[in-house]
Amino acid sequence: MTAKSRIDKKVAAVAARNTEPVLRKALLLRVADLRHVYRAPAVFVMVLALVGISYSLDTPILTAVMIAYLFGIMTYLAARHEKEFDNLRRILDVNDIVADKVRHTFRHHSRAGLLMTWVVGIGLMIATNFSGPGLTGFREGGQLTVSLVWGLLLAALFWVLACQMMLITYKNSRTFGKLGKDLTKIDLLDGPSLVPFARVGIRNLLIYFGAYTLLPLVLFDGAVYLPALLISLIVTLPFAFLILLLPIIPVHEHVKREKRAELDRIQRAMHGDLAALDDSPIGMDTSDVGFTDLLLYRQMIQGVREWPVNTPVIARLAVYIVIPLLTWFGAAIVEHLVAQYMS
Repeated sequence: MTAKSRIDKKVAAVAARNTEPVLRKALLLRVADLRHVYRAPAVFVMVLALVGISYSLDTPILTAVMIAYLFGIMTYLAARHEKEFDNLRRILDVNDIVADKVRHTFRHHSRAGLLMTWVVGIGLMIATNFSGPGLTGFREGGQLTVSLVWGLLLAALFWVLACQMMLITYKNSRTFGKLGKDLTKIDLLDGPSLVPFARVGIRNLLIYFGAYTLLPLVLFDGAVYLPALLISLIVTLPFAFLILLLPIIPVHEHVKREKRAELDRIQRAMHGDLAALDDSPIGMDTSDVGFTDLLLYRQMIQGVREWPVNTPVIARLAVYIVIPLLTWFGAAIVEHLVAQYMS
């Protein structure tokens, strides 16, 4: 290799770095990078370790469980985002280079965005725990104990990871939304090809509804932690529905546009303008298409679903909603029975 070619390569590398932002992998997804480690057992061991230490120091065990849960569920969810993108690949109007770059962004995000999750996460930790027993006692002159330090560190880590989870799910959901809005080739007669968009949105809810099934664990730590729990719900519930809709609404609007355009072409053809069907799926058979055929085809197009959902997707959503409700109901019954027994 000549000196000139080496210089040219360096210039090209610098130009690439200057034109494309450097993306980093979030701490929340780095567990997946651990080689020779099985994810499910690793999460289970993490739960045992964090819960054991928290229990021995008399700090909330819910925080410890939620930290392990976030590591496990986000590793799974990022993999499913990549899988659904692969399922959509055949109907996306992008080349292989762009597709690889898009796929890369499901696990990698901007340095500024990830840094912001640390700032916001620590701020939320302080806000949710400011009136809690630990910080209140410390502000009133109490000692800085190992238990207090451990509790605050776990709370800070939880909120940082929660902010990273929100960043990842929002960015990935918005990416699917952009793909559905502008870069998806819509075939009105192939509705199942669009279902991955709905699965992305519904599966995003798994993070939240799965976490909500763990919330009754707060009962083990007493009602003193309920205010922090309520703040968490106020922050997360609206966001949960946002990332449900982000991948679905744009492709829904795209289908509506294509459906209106196809019905307009059919209407023009029924009035004698068969050339209007040139851009239609039946355009190649216009010479054999009669008025009755157009009536039947219009009826078929009118019946096309505008939402990228099917029965399994709806059933999954119902399960995600019902399971937390059953968990809360069961926890309330257990608490009532224990209260009666102890009285």
